[in-house]
Amino acid sequence: MKKWFGVAGTAIVLAQVLISPLTGAKVSAADLTGTKQFEPVTWSNGTWSDGISTGGSYLNIDNNGIITGFAKDQDGNEWNGQKFKNITDNSLAYCLNFSEMTPDGESNPVDDLTNTQKKELSNLLKLGYTEIGTTVYKGQGVTTLSNIDAFTATQWMVHKIIPTEDMSKFTITNPQLAAATENLSKWVDEDLSITLTKTSTDDSHSQMFKLAAPHDLTGKAKLTLDKDVSGATVTVDGKTTNISSTEGPEVDVPSTITLNIPSGTATNSATLIATGGTTEFTFMKYDRPSAGQQQALVIGDKTVGKDEVAKAPFNWSTEVPAVPEIHTTAVDNSDGDKDIEHSNNVSIKDSVSYTNLTPGESYQVTGTLMDKTTGKELIVNGKTITTSKDFIPTSVNGTVDVIFNFDASNLAGKDLVVFEKLAINGSVVAVHEDMNDVGQTVSVKPNQPTMPSIRTTATDKMDGDKSIDATNNVTIVDKVEYTNLTPGQRYTVSGKLMDKSTNTPLVINGQEITGTATFLATAVDGSVNVEFNFDASNLGGKDLVVFENLETDGSVIATHADINDSGQTVNVKAVSELPNTGMVATAWLSILGLVVIIGLSVFAFKKETK
Repeated sequence: MKKWFGVAGTAIVLAQVLISPLTGAKVSAADLTGTKQFEPVTWSNGTWSDGISTGGSYLNIDNNGIITGFAKDQDGNEWNGQKFKNITDNSLAYCLNFSEMTPDGESNPVDDLTNTQKKELSNLLKLGYTEIGTTVYKGQGVTTLSNIDAFTATQWMVHKIIPTEDMSKFTITNPQLAAATENLSKWVDEDLSITLTKTSTDDSHSQMFKLAAPHDLTGKAKLTLDKDVSGATVTVDGKTTNISSTEGPEVDVPSTITLNIPSGTATNSATLIATGGTTEFTFMKYDRPSAGQQQALVIGDKTVGKDEVAKAPFNWSTEVPAVPEIHTTAVDNSDGDKDIEHSNNVSIKDSVSYTNLTPGESYQVTGTLMDKTTGKELIVNGKTITTSKDFIPTSVNGTVDVIFNFDASNLAGKDLVVFEKLAINGSVVAVHEDMNDVGQTVSVKPNQPTMPSIRTTATDKMDGDKSIDATNNVTIVDKVEYTNLTPGQRYTVSGKLMDKSTNTPLVINGQEITGTATFLATAVDGSVNVEFNFDASNLGGKDLVVFENLETDGSVIATHADINDSGQTVNVKAVSELPNTGMVATAWLSILGLVVIIGLSVFAFKKETK
């Protein structure tokens, strides 16, 4: 006979996903290391010699434990085998080789399984037949079969996963066992990780989830959230527990879960996380006890996976009543810009835009001017500047203007910020108070420094009128009136005469006609005279204009130079307007001669009459 059943243990833990090990599970690493003793299992009266019942069967078994009736090769030869165990730990073993004898003796581990073989063997032991001591475990792939049939179907799958013979030459003769191995052949390649599925369809604050695993696998998982949600709880089997990103209950796989958050929690989302796995079995491959005997796959211990992670989204929606909001824009009420004069009667307009108000309700908006420098209320003449306005909105959103009239004469250079509050029935429902909001800010223009200025009046020094004779020695006096000078500061006024007809400096005998006066200002405003003495004998009929500069410390600080300014202008009389002195003298001489002649005639007449 071909003895084909027999297993050696491996120290490989079957990797499951998402669940921590069951409390109290035995650590099996030590059970799958070192030398193991193997021994065949016999049969009698429906029970193997290890005390486990075989149950009813589609197969045949003799007292030596040889099982037949499972499969035949192409030549019709019966494929048979025998169960054996690792008696060192009293654990089941599966054989790994065809056409060799059942292991009987001692052997050691051989860790040469591929990762694919390990994964498939792990899934097989979850879905197939295993034993630990006298406790039998049957997964979904063999759950309806008797112990002997479930064992045989699982042994067949071990040969398929770790082939040492051409399996295609064998045909399973029993249709029920053929169906079981067909299912197992598909399922060992599947992902058997735990799953978490949302079963409710709405976005309410209480939603249901299903924690499960394929093929009715069972296990454990810890529930958490991906972030903290205040007041979140989870209910499983009637027990409610708080849940957060770090804390949550350990629950069974499968479980129905209800995740709850407080109804007022703002619309948001989170992720429900299950971490753990399903029941799995450790195993290790062992070498032949001696030549001609089979290698073995030894079953170790039952554990629960802890590394699988399943997630499901939790989205909820909360209808939050619209909250009134206000935003304001303050401007100069006179011209709409952001600057006001520092005068005693100014006006700021604050346009308050509002949203989410109830049309038809009565509201009051109250504004207060704030001094940005101090961060406190603006005080003018001992009072705060506050204005209120009542209004009834006709729509949800709109604008209302609040006007502030006040004295800003002592506020030059200040930044004023408008703080606004919106109230209904005396209760404040919205506030806009941001000291750094440029929209709420208006600036009072700063004091501008007053610059010195001059204006001049030029006249004939001799008689103070605006005309001079065209003679060789005339004097023009230019009275220079100044404003905004600094008392105690020394200044110089420098002037020159301009020919209005040419708009160029007047030049006589190759020289410009200039005049200066240096003085010490004794008051902010005053005047000083500058004289221009020159020969005007050849200037008859010309208009002369005086240009003046005001200087201090070598810098010109004011100028009066307007060629068309009549105040700066003096006219030189035309020559035809002057008396002819030669003709006058001749006339006087003629008259004098006539008088002499008349006198001599009278004298001669009187002498003759005597």
